[in-house]
Amino acid sequence: MEKYIYHNKKLINKRKKWRLSIGDAAKALTLSTTQIKSLENNLDIGFASPKYKLILLKRYAKFLDIKLDDSYRGKTQINFKEKEDELALQDNNSALHNKVNYSVLAIIIFGFIIYLFDADLPKVKRSNTRLK
Repeated sequence: MEKYIYHNKKLINKRKKWRLSIGDAAKALTLSTTQIKSLENNLDIGFASPKYKLILLKRYAKFLDIKLDDSYRGKTQINFKEKEDELALQDNNSALHNKVNYSVLAIIIFGFIIYLFDADLPKVKRSNTRLK
């Protein structure tokens, strides 16, 4: 997941300098107070995605008359090693699920075969008893 890095203290300082409460800023931007707090503390709470958070960060910075270039430094990606570990774990889970699925399928087929042989057995027994 992408994570945007910015100087969140500038947002807090500018808001306090203008003597705005979190509620006032939230009301002016039609955001929740949780989202404003998350932007100021660089948290992900209250946002559907990192991209949505970036959009709201830009709106908030513009509202506070802060150049985004001053507070926004770019984005970082999850470490490649972490991605490889995650993919390996998914492959292991996938292989395990395949084994379980094939085992269940084999049990169902085996049960069906037994059912078919068991259903034919009484007919064979009856025909053998009539011949004698």
